[in-house]
Amino acid sequence: MGDLLYFSATDPEFGQELFRSDGTAEGTYMVKDIYTASVLEEDLLKVAEQLNHPNFRQKLNSTDVFACSRVELDYLIQKILHFKRSTGENRAFHQREMLIQLVQLVWSGGKKQRSEINTNRQRIISATENLVLSRADAPPSIEEICKAIGVSKRALQYTFSDVYQVTPKFYTKAIRYNEVYRALKYTPSSKAKIADIANAWGFWHMGQFAADYRKLFGELPSDTLKGSRANPQGINPW
Repeated sequence: MGDLLYFSATDPEFGQELFRSDGTAEGTYMVKDIYTASVLEEDLLKVAEQLNHPNFRQKLNSTDVFACSRVELDYLIQKILHFKRSTGENRAFHQREMLIQLVQLVWSGGKKQRSEINTNRQRIISATENLVLSRADAPPSIEEICKAIGVSKRALQYTFSDVYQVTPKFYTKAIRYNEVYRALKYTPSSKAKIADIANAWGFWHMGQFAADYRKLFGELPSDTLKGSRANPQGINPW
């Protein structure tokens, strides 16, 4: 392209990426850290139907490019990375999270929305998330959540089972693990202590914490910390 050459090459940190060069060492560098992923259309359509988006196929096929904000993009990237690193029950959970985010971005044209499955379920999920995030070092029990947001244990269980196919206990723990992941990922490794961050989110048994963390993200907390980078936007992935 003009006097510039664009080509694909492997970066030791980011993997296969797009590079540009003007023929000099100084003018040869990675253009962008590009994330790629593919999903089956039938999976997107199934989630879209569950989210009450009846004309989703038409919107999907009529638009070539969907624009979104940097915050929304980072949110989606994290969902994709969590899915790629997860296994078992955790993988199914992260796959649905990723698909929901993709569907919402397509449907809203870049404006992130919460699930439209049911207004009451939306309220229950949002209230649960807010309560868990507001009590980082003292995670609320399921009974405390039910009392605080005014729902029965059965209603809480049904909401998370129907929307995310997981239990409320799994979801609330995943929120806290995700916050630990975010802190490790975006805090300079020289300033972060894994135990301090884990304790701040209510994890006190470090052996169990590390084992569960690895099951959820496919790597140890120390691995995440080694690859940490500054996060100028302070993005909350939940």
